[in-house]
Amino acid sequence: MTTAQLDRPQVDSRSRVAITAANQGWLTRQRVRQAGSFLAVGTISTGLYLVLYLVLRTGMSAFTANLIAQVVSTLFSTAANRRFTFRVTDPATVARHHLQMLALLAVNLLLNTLALTMLAALAPAAGSLAELLVLSASGLVVTAARVVTMNRWQHGP
Repeated sequence: MTTAQLDRPQVDSRSRVAITAANQGWLTRQRVRQAGSFLAVGTISTGLYLVLYLVLRTGMSAFTANLIAQVVSTLFSTAANRRFTFRVTDPATVARHHLQMLALLAVNLLLNTLALTMLAALAPAAGSLAELLVLSASGLVVTAARVVTMNRWQHGP
């Protein structure tokens, strides 16, 4: 297909629906909407996690504060992504999807525990903000895989 053909909407003769180059390939409107929704839910979930961690950290260990903040923000994120990102509303799959996300949470908690242990060994006097930076970095590793995993679990391959 030439550049001129990509710029010009094509019309499907059966349905008379305009088809643009953007929705003919991988980059569909649905994927763009899902990416925006996933980003919005992720931003809110991250904010929830950060606030919870900082509040909880004043009265408990970094490991316990991280565990509680991660569980709460993961449950929120899963519910919001099911509803808004992937538009899954079937009540029969709620428990399964939350259990699947909790499995990913276990991987995230393992990485976070390793990161906090390394921080404590390398910088014993590090404060809550340094802990948050380390936890955020390790959380990014899991987040990259989360959207792909959620999409496959909730809609198939």
